[in-house]
Amino acid sequence: MRKSLKKKSVISIISLLLIAMSSSSLVFANEAYTVSKDGVVTETVSGMRAKACKRMNDMASVKWELDETLRYCSKKNSDGTLDTDSKVSLNKYLHGEISGGIITRTGIPYSQVYREFSSTTANPFIRKLEPITVINGKTYYSVKGVDCSSAVSFAWRTAAKNDLPSYTDDFMKMTRKKKGSNSSSKNIYTTRALLRDATKQVESSFTVGDVEYKTGCFVSLVGSYGDYAAYNSDADYTTTIVDGIKNYANYPTGENVYNQVYAKILPGDALIARNANYGHVRLVTNVEIFYTDSKQKTVDETRSKIYWTEQIGFPKGQYNATSSWNVYKSDTFYNLFNGTANNGDYTRKYIPIRMNNIK
Repeated sequence: MRKSLKKKSVISIISLLLIAMSSSSLVFANEAYTVSKDGVVTETVSGMRAKACKRMNDMASVKWELDETLRYCSKKNSDGTLDTDSKVSLNKYLHGEISGGIITRTGIPYSQVYREFSSTTANPFIRKLEPITVINGKTYYSVKGVDCSSAVSFAWRTAAKNDLPSYTDDFMKMTRKKKGSNSSSKNIYTTRALLRDATKQVESSFTVGDVEYKTGCFVSLVGSYGDYAAYNSDADYTTTIVDGIKNYANYPTGENVYNQVYAKILPGDALIARNANYGHVRLVTNVEIFYTDSKQKTVDETRSKIYWTEQIGFPKGQYNATSSWNVYKSDTFYNLFNGTANNGDYTRKYIPIRMNNIK
């Protein structure tokens, strides 16, 4: 029985079917990635920035269907076993009834088990369905896909591949080496690697358990942090950086973080938040800036907004869920910076980062 199950899982236990790309919302019908000021579009990005935005939206819009009910775990533990708290169940049919019709889902699935599969032109979700685990008598598998940070990294890799002279296959990858081992591997960036790279601006390393990771120099912070220089030593958490900016007289000329950081964000940049228990990153697709004065000197942080695409994972307990992505989601500068946009969780505070030399 075990041998049969293993063989079946490797071949096609879930047999996800990729369908031709098509527009799933009005967002994809008009892929204009813009900055507006007081309601007037002042910039439409092109080149690498537009490529990054389009790549992110392409990953969010690829369509697929199930051959049968899919049960999988999207995360794994440090020992390589599946994290049962991350279990997901998805119906083939609406409400589990044939009469409801087959559910068409949108976006590459969320996975931290196999998180480096971003293809939108070939079926990336069928193979490598192990490890597996059994929960209450039901088998949960692994699937290929992307998580939030690998999705943003792949978007930037697409943007850089043909236009950035320094591009190599190691772009947006960190070196992974287990202590005592002579061998190493390359893995796509995580949120921790993204933030560390952006703040340090030199090759640096961090350790998780008995594994050491080394980042490159691919990412930087957006805007000016004024007199606050401690972010280089506070590179693990955006909460520390945000609170530090608030607690210091960083802008002696009367400027503030909204004018000097948030108003500098462009489509193709990213928003990142990290604390001791959480890490997330989103790719910016559109920016709306409003000012409190006619000369456009002071940003109105309560009206100005960022729009983004993000990979967030399927909602728990929603068997008919159609996507693990948010597209054209938005919030104000104030909420994103202060962490008030997360159901009262004030620790998820976002700062913008960008790919080096993006144009």
